[in-house]
Amino acid sequence: MNANATSTKITKTDMKNAYHAREKLEPAIDALRKIDLQSLQFGEEAIELQRFVNFLSVKLAAAVKVIEDGRRQYENRDVELIDAVVRRYSEVIESIKFKGLQRKGLISHHERKVNELLARKFSAEEIEKIIPCPVEQIAELDAETEALRDEEQKLTAFIADAPAYNESLLSGLDVEGIRRAHRLFQR
Repeated sequence: MNANATSTKITKTDMKNAYHAREKLEPAIDALRKIDLQSLQFGEEAIELQRFVNFLSVKLAAAVKVIEDGRRQYENRDVELIDAVVRRYSEVIESIKFKGLQRKGLISHHERKVNELLARKFSAEEIEKIIPCPVEQIAELDAETEALRDEEQKLTAFIADAPAYNESLLSGLDVEGIRRAHRLFQR
């Protein structure tokens, strides 16, 4: 972020709440301002009404500031990092699918070979010696898939964090590696 950006990150919830407040407060303030002092007979109620309008105006100004800060924050976002994360997210999803297919393929291949040997009247002990169950390969694929799912969660959290795009949500990931891979992909 540049020097003009806000130091406090504006979240999606902050933006949603600010837009809601502006939507509700603007017409209320406009309507209350139409009540003139004469209609309240220039009494204490007129002063109270003016105080209330001022109170609502302060709340509206705060909401507008959040909206402006959020827009400025969005304009100053790290587009390269966001693009790199979105690209990496797609890669991770595809890798998870591929690991799942590899796992199914290992199991299916093993079952097919076992069934072939069973049909030839081999015993379970003989079959295990000829084609052992691919437990280690399956465990390795499962561990790789779990690591990819952890990465997917972090990438998803970052992408969903608009307009803040808090880089700390990517902790534990090789952010510079993700950037480098994206730059290479763009060439």
